[in-house]
Amino acid sequence: MIALPSNEIRLAEIVGERIYGAEWVARTAAAVGVSRETFNSWRRGKHTPRATIVPQLVAAVTERKAELARQGDDLDEILTALKRKLKK
Repeated sequence: MIALPSNEIRLAEIVGERIYGAEWVARTAAAVGVSRETFNSWRRGKHTPRATIVPQLVAAVTERKAELARQGDDLDEILTALKRKLKK
């Protein structure tokens, strides 16, 4: 089980890194509805969110999970087609 921090910005960093990879800062900022600059100011401790960002993080994880499932289905189809080609 993953232990999540109580600090919402650190939580956003962990979630963003896990679900978006290399482009996590920009995509996480967009997911919580702020600019990259605002998100980075939160990360540096210059500002804090006016309201909780947890609901947006939940939505982002849910959306990304569904997206990855669709990609997995596509990859299954591609893999099946490739294996058929090998048998020819």
